[in-house]
Amino acid sequence: MRTGWVVVVLFVVTLVPKSGKAQVYDVATPPPQVTATAAQWQVNNDAIVFQGIVYYPTGFMRPFDGNVMGQLGYFDNVPVYADKTLEPYSVIFVPVARGMRMYERERVGALAGTTGSQTPTFPVQPTPTIPPETPVGTTGIAVNEGLNVPVAAERPIPTPTATVTPSPAPAPTHIETVPLPRATDGVWIRYDGAKWYSDGAAVPFSADRFARIGTYRGFPVFRDRARPNTREIWVAVVLDGPLAPYARR
Repeated sequence: MRTGWVVVVLFVVTLVPKSGKAQVYDVATPPPQVTATAAQWQVNNDAIVFQGIVYYPTGFMRPFDGNVMGQLGYFDNVPVYADKTLEPYSVIFVPVARGMRMYERERVGALAGTTGSQTPTFPVQPTPTIPPETPVGTTGIAVNEGLNVPVAAERPIPTPTATVTPSPAPAPTHIETVPLPRATDGVWIRYDGAKWYSDGAAVPFSADRFARIGTYRGFPVFRDRARPNTREIWVAVVLDGPLAPYARR
């Protein structure tokens, strides 16, 4: 009887494949082979249209992680990825020289008043606003490989042009301590006829410290009472929320 069991075990062992080298891409998404480092729309900080949705560039960078990132398709022959742990179609990631650059959808229209899976880079709009201007570029091609997310409904896509520049991006909630892409202006807004560049982390609002001087896209703009003549303004990140500093260079 014992001899019979030995024969069965040996037979089963011969059927089991040898381990050999582990195939790293069996469960993980392979890293991108093409990047948008030299793409003009990425260098110029242009918005892009992918699957009928307008996404705006941010200064947020992160390493590629094939365990949570899946490829959605292509934009201008550059692969586009999504983080499967975040709200579908809230942000997408485009490979560049130093990692994956995040492009974010504005929280307007049906998304107004919501924040998604993470704190948005751009202010959350309380009510629907005027649609963004036509971005430069081509429409992304969806492949939806390995992602449990619905493919966005088809929408009319603006005719791409080579000269149209999108509206300035709204003020961010915070800036990550990572280097911004080279040959770009980083995160900035246009207020009172000048460019104001993000100049640090947001701070809580204090009526004793800040005096209101105007609005930016519906969000209050303040100056520091102790430094009224400095080239600095503070913009509300969300309504009745913290203020983000901006400086004029």
